[in-house]
This record gives sequence, structure tokens and C-alpha cells, in this order.
Amino acid sequence: MNKLCLMTMLAALTLMLPLTVTVMAAPAAWAQQGSAPCADPCLPQRLRQAPATPAAAGTALQQQAVAKLRQRFTEADQDANGALTRDEARQAGLGWLVNHFDQIDSAGSGKVRFEDMRQYIVKRRKQALGPAAPQ
Repeated sequence: MNKLCLMTMLAALTLMLPLTVTVMAAPAAWAQQGSAPCADPCLPQRLRQAPATPAAAGTALQQQAVAKLRQRFTEADQDANGALTRDEARQAGLGWLVNHFDQIDSAGSGKVRFEDMRQYIVKRRKQALGPAAPQ
């Protein structure tokens, strides 16, 4: 390695050192404040604060997840009959449903209702976590 290249690298490292120290010290400062600020430097300072409402957890989080899944299911139901075909699921990008379609559609009707999918998820969860798994 020539001397010029070595000096250039040294200069770059010297410029980066204050940034590295700042970044490494930031998590400790965030812990004192109680939350990490938004990392986007283009975001105005007033918007960099943590949200006032805490994130959902437990039952509330589960209800949010079910609501979002139901919304995606309803949006994918092109003929609004309350059930999805494999093609509707595929077109909506519901890959998990497409991959498990035959297991969910145990009757072989070619259609899956939201309740069928929800029951399948509960069944799989119990298989994975055992009988003590929450509903």
C-alpha cells in the first residue's frame, strides 16, 4: 500500500471518529430519555419523539392482527362472497394462504372462509405451542 493511500485512509478514519463516538454514545442517551429518537435527519425535530400512545400488547395486539388479516382477506375477496379461491388469494399476494390452502380447505370446496383460516391458525398454534397456547 502506498503512502498516499495510507494517508487518505487515515484522514477518512480521523473524520469518522467523532461520528462513531456519537453513534456509540447515542443508545445510552436514548435510555436516559426513555426512547430512541427517529434516525431520519430530514424529519423535523418535533416529529422525532416517541409516540404518545404505547404500542399494543397482549389481547389488543392480537385483535389488531386479526383485524388487519380480516381486512386483507376482505380486500382479496373479489366477488364479495365471503370466501377466497386459491386464485384470489394468489392475486392478493396472500402466499401463506396459497401454500396452506389445501389444509385449510379440508372439505375440498375450492374456497376458504375467513373463519376457516382463523381456525387453522389456532390449530397450528396449538400444535406448535402445546395445549396451553392462548386462543
